Amino acid sequence: MIDKIYLQRLRVPFLTLFGTIFMLGSTVTLLAQDSEPPTPLKVYTSATPPFVIVEPDRLAGFSIDLWKEIALRADLEYEWIVVDDFMELLENVESGEADVGMSAIVMTAEREQVMDFSHPFFVSGLRVMTIKEPIRPFRNIFSAIFSLDILKLFAAFFVLIIVIANIVWFFERRSNDDHFPKGYVAGLWEAIWWASVTVTTVGYGDKVPLGKIGRVLALFWMVAGLFLVANLTAGVTSHMTVTALQGQEKRLEDMAKSTVATIGDTAAEAFLVQRGIKYITAENLDEAHKMLLDGRATGVVFNAPLLDYYVQQQRSDDLEVIGETFEEEFSGIALPIDSPYRETINQALLSIIEDGTFAEIYLKWFGKEVEW
Repeated sequence: MIDKIYLQRLRVPFLTLFGTIFMLGSTVTLLAQDSEPPTPLKVYTSATPPFVIVEPDRLAGFSIDLWKEIALRADLEYEWIVVDDFMELLENVESGEADVGMSAIVMTAEREQVMDFSHPFFVSGLRVMTIKEPIRPFRNIFSAIFSLDILKLFAAFFVLIIVIANIVWFFERRSNDDHFPKGYVAGLWEAIWWASVTVTTVGYGDKVPLGKIGRVLALFWMVAGLFLVANLTAGVTSHMTVTALQGQEKRLEDMAKSTVATIGDTAAEAFLVQRGIKYITAENLDEAHKMLLDGRATGVVFNAPLLDYYVQQQRSDDLEVIGETFEEEFSGIALPIDSPYRETINQALLSIIEDGTFAEIYLKWFGKEVEW
């Protein structure tokens, strides 16, 4: 009986001691966990110049600089993981293997179903890259001069010269017979010559009105000539510009009726599918370029900034990007669904935009001011 009571009394302090040791051990474990450095975010990316430029010893580009600034302001530790395939990047974000996807990722309704996005940081659209047509300046000038609109402009100009010539001859024919003969045909011919050289060169001095009315008309005609010649020149230039634009539109229409190339699994491909335009896909822009050269495609439809950068880097006379930007696109930072970092990244991104840092990064990589 005494041993049993003794054992019960002994168990109470033993349990207390065991509980204390357990609590101390748990506390030490938690402190050890808190002292461990946080696991860096896995930021996946792929080469999409000028947004991401992969070099042997470093990464560069607009998106790289932007993410560095975001991570600095949000105090985020991270490591870059470069993948060769853009779709692999998206798949890793979708599966949660990647904490962040940073490149030139266009935000679409389809992608929004399997991943989250930050606020958009880039607004662009689609354009068309094609083989540059040979420049034929003389053909362009002749086609402009002999177009119906320009011929009408020249006809109106000539009629005005005839009218002024008749008026000057009428008032000068008697007192200035040496310069403007009394005979109508001979006199009008000299007056037309005077009106023409006066309106274009302010006169040669070989034909000069001497009467008061003739000189007043000469002053009016010289001043009017400045505006008339300027308008005629502007009309020809404007017509040539419009003709060039119409030529581009015609080329775009012809492309839509034939086969174009694009990069597979992109917003550009989705656009072509929606519009029912016949197309073939390429792995990258180099392959799409080859499709143009061998005649398999008449144009390449893709993201406008990427096409502009590609043509610039090729330094080739055989490529050009034509037409206006169409089908507006928004690019953002891709994140797994319900990512805990989304709000932090958004706050940092907005602060970068608000204080002008974003504009500086944009100017560095695109050579112009932000357009939005």
